[in-house]
Amino acid sequence: MSTQEQQEQHVCPTCGTANELDALAKREYRCSQCNLELAHLDVAANGVIRGIFGWLHGVGDTIENRYQVKSVLGKGGFGATYLVEDLRLSGKRRAVKEVPELLFDEYETTLLSRLNHPSIPDIIDRNVVEGMVYLVLEFGGSRTLGGERKQYPERRIPQAKLLPWMRQLCEVLIYLHSQDPPIIHRDLKPDNILLDETGRIMLIDFGIAKESKPATMTRTLGRAATHGFSPPEQAMGTGTDERSDIYALAATFYALLTGENPPAAHERVAGKELVPPSQIVPDISPRLEAAILQALNLNVNHRQQTVKEFSQVLDALNQDIQNPVTHTKEYTERTVMVGRTIGVTGATGFHTPSIKLPSGRITSAKTASTLEAATQQVSRRNVILLIAGITIVLVAILATGYLLWPKTDSEKVETATGEPTTEETKTEETTTSGATIGEPAIKVQADEKKDVGKSSAIVEVEKKLGKQDISETGQTGGDDKAADVAMQKDIEEKKKREDKNRKLRAQADADAKRKAERKAEDQRKAKAAQEAEERRRAIDQFGSSMQRRQ
Repeated sequence: MSTQEQQEQHVCPTCGTANELDALAKREYRCSQCNLELAHLDVAANGVIRGIFGWLHGVGDTIENRYQVKSVLGKGGFGATYLVEDLRLSGKRRAVKEVPELLFDEYETTLLSRLNHPSIPDIIDRNVVEGMVYLVLEFGGSRTLGGERKQYPERRIPQAKLLPWMRQLCEVLIYLHSQDPPIIHRDLKPDNILLDETGRIMLIDFGIAKESKPATMTRTLGRAATHGFSPPEQAMGTGTDERSDIYALAATFYALLTGENPPAAHERVAGKELVPPSQIVPDISPRLEAAILQALNLNVNHRQQTVKEFSQVLDALNQDIQNPVTHTKEYTERTVMVGRTIGVTGATGFHTPSIKLPSGRITSAKTASTLEAATQQVSRRNVILLIAGITIVLVAILATGYLLWPKTDSEKVETATGEPTTEETKTEETTTSGATIGEPAIKVQADEKKDVGKSSAIVEVEKKLGKQDISETGQTGGDDKAADVAMQKDIEEKKKREDKNRKLRAQADADAKRKAERKAEDQRKAKAAQEAEERRRAIDQFGSSMQRRQ
């Protein structure tokens, strides 16, 4: 092969594929096999590629006659990061960031020089060679989370393995946001998260980071955005804060957990739906999914307001993993409920399919026996509570029936006077009316008939009105009858008033209910209209932003 032909091909340092120059230019200088961007591009403001600043180094190349390239850790919009060995220090591993000098911003060096955190690498050397700025970073690993995901089927890192790394990422973000003023990274993505051999993550590429000052304008390089990981406010250039990093954190978590990058923010603003993680990874924790979806809300006010809020969910999940019985609670609650259903409906021949717990939840026979004992204890307790509840309900029904059961006339008289009166007694009293006893017997009979004729309700009304018992007035039988008729009329009028008041209250309750329903419907319509208006304004703002950039 001639020298000219060799110059027209460029070998990908990641997959080793040879790419012809003409074909690379048509693919925006991306490898035909792994899609890695093989050159540092000179891109105009309208997105047109005007040329290249230089090609990526290949494996085995030496930088500054000292750092030998072992692999490409990542390639972003303004630079590339290599894993290298320091030939002067017995092959000690470093990370070297390469940025075209025309795109280099001194801000990153100044920023890193004053930060001190185990997950933020120190810059130990800096040089400029052939138009490229090289920053040498303290690093002992050999991979990134972006490369780590490629080691798993469907590019999905298991939740249990991913969780500790994401908790560390939360810790470093909390540290950055606690600075005065807060530092917003603005470029969180899997390729910017290094991973050393001890499992410690290191966050790199602060090239578009910024200090969150209300009166500070975003730097020109800080206006960059990463497809799928940057929030809409960053893509539109409307201003970023701590909640912007929360969006990128959740997008990174989403990509590593599901194997698929979330849709770009501008696509979601235009109406493209975000697929919930549980539709891709069925065994994801419901609490984790809820936290990720909240953090990926397009409205910054609806996300978690601090990284600590997001981190608390991860801390709780980590405790569940440390305690397997607790960890399976959110999964076994549904199993216990199904067990109850089987216990009730089993006699009818209905069989509910068995539910299999997620794999990896029970790690030993001891744990399994503990879980079984706990489930049995819960079942026994539920049976006891069920029996006690049924007993209480039965007692309440019997007591209510006893109190509401209609009374006979004789029982009403007994209730009012406190003395039992039966039909047999009344017969005997009637018989004695013609005996030698004479008038006293007749008087007793009349008094008792008068008491029987009065209901307990009349007696109660008499007490409320402050009237004396009619039997004690000394009036004649005709006066007693007239008083009973008048009292009965008062009772009927009072009953009518109560019925009327009851109807009025029922009508008022119905009117209030209809008014509340109309108010709720009006609020729902107003909210829907507001959300539609916000989406329309966001789309218009995004379109205006794109026009200004062009």
